[in-house]
Amino acid sequence: MRRLRILDYFAIIIALMAIGAFSVFAYSGRSGTPMVDIQGASGHWIYPIDVNRTVEVAGPLGETIISIHDSRVLFVESPCPDKLCIRAPALTKIGEWNACLPNRVFARIEGKHDQKIDAVSF
Repeated sequence: MRRLRILDYFAIIIALMAIGAFSVFAYSGRSGTPMVDIQGASGHWIYPIDVNRTVEVAGPLGETIISIHDSRVLFVESPCPDKLCIRAPALTKIGEWNACLPNRVFARIEGKHDQKIDAVSF
């Protein structure tokens, strides 16, 4: 077997530092503004929650309209028969979601969690 030389040790140290830096970057969670993740039959979009906009998402039944306004996400209009997605409250916190299942439209707020416990069960 060959012995490791000084440059071999140097290369190993550089590789371990690169892996460590990538791990910190990849697993530290998302930072900054929470984002609104919208998925539909016609595509997938991500928008910042702090920019007001109206998004039209095409689905099998027609257009679903989602409003992002004042850091709140709300289904405004949808061609589904029961309109449960419209009657649901606005999304305001990371992890909350709403969906129009008949029209295959899904919206959720993503971002870095504060690691707060909201419920405990035994």
